[in-house]
Amino acid sequence: MDGTTGKATFGKIDLNGEQGTIGGLTNKTWDPNNYVSGQAATEDQLKEVDKKVEDLGNTIGKGYTFAGDKGSVNKKLGDTVKIAGDGKNISTAVTDSGELKIELNEEIEVKQITSEKMILKNSDGSTTDVGETLKEHSEKIEENAQSIKKGLNFAGNHGTTNK
Repeated sequence: MDGTTGKATFGKIDLNGEQGTIGGLTNKTWDPNNYVSGQAATEDQLKEVDKKVEDLGNTIGKGYTFAGDKGSVNKKLGDTVKIAGDGKNISTAVTDSGELKIELNEEIEVKQITSEKMILKNSDGSTTDVGETLKEHSEKIEENAQSIKKGLNFAGNHGTTNK
């Protein structure tokens, strides 16, 4: 120990009073699951923690990218992502309990529906097979079209009809 320069060596540990440093410490890595409470951290350990914080900050800074069938948007942590319906058939709402609801409106408007089979549930609980109903009506329309081609006949009509 040198009282003039303020330097002292204790085994591997070097104290430098002039520079205010301690060297030779062996606790250079940081393990949050295996640390000694009350033991001073080394610059090596602080650098490891700083790097982890920096990496986490960079990851958080990238935000989240949300993509749909068309387009995408990037939002940073804390930004709001608005989910909207189409204004006609689909609506969205957030409930008091924080649930995001995406709902099909009760009345919808579409230009075309393609289906192999369509069954409608009636208000009385019964069902209608739309395909069969259309088939029945188209047969009646065909019958009526054939009758018109043969000419018109009115019951109680004693006159003539134009063809």
